[in-house]
Order: sequence, then C-alpha cells, then structure tokens
Amino acid sequence: MSSSVLTTNLSSTYAPENPCPDTTMERILREISAVGLCLEAMDSKITDLSADSSRSEQTLLASRIKSRI
Repeated sequence: MSSSVLTTNLSSTYAPENPCPDTTMERILREISAVGLCLEAMDSKITDLSADSSRSEQTLLASRIKSRI
C-alpha cells in the first residue's frame, strides 16, 4: 500500500473535528520502525543460530566418520 493511500485512509478515519495529531502519527511511525528493527535483529540472530547449528552438525558428522575409519 502506498503512503498516500495510507495517509488518505487514516485521514478519512478521523472526523475533521477530531483530527489525528501529528505527534500521534509520529509516535506510531516510530513504534512501527522500532518493531521493524527488532524483527530484523531477530532474523539476523536466527540466521546466525542456523549457521552455528549447521556447523555443529557437520562437525559431529565428520567426527563420526573419522571414528569409523
């Protein structure tokens, strides 16, 4: 959804006598941004853990093969 559509939708939600204050919109955008940063950090950590797990499995497999030789 484009930002102009989002702005239009938000503007139409609030009656003219009770407009959404800029400070509220700014706070909402900051919170959305913070959530996005948290999700990126979690994704990065999951990727790191997956790589560590894969390396551990490879090391374990290599040691099992060596013990059979």
